[in-house]
Amino acid sequence: MGAAARRCRSARRVARQACGAARRWHRAHREALSIGVCVNLSPAELTQDDRVSELAQILRDTGLAAESLMLEITESDVMWDIEAAHLDAITAWLETN
Repeated sequence: MGAAARRCRSARRVARQACGAARRWHRAHREALSIGVCVNLSPAELTQDDRVSELAQILRDTGLAAESLMLEITESDVMWDIEAAHLDAITAWLETN
């Protein structure tokens, strides 16, 4: 397995842990429902065809509301290949969930 694949696998694990922690926080502190979690997306993750479905599955598995997940994308990371970044798919999914 290459370095990029290991980073993506690690990033999925971190996203799942962060979403799970945010959901547990929301359950324990109802007054804190406006607090969300930020997940950084790397250039390699942005070009994965299944990234949107992975994020959707993480949200379903953890029970975290989509509006509580903020995706951080560095502009310089997507400028090299805006078409490959799947930003339209990510945005459309987040807007409908």
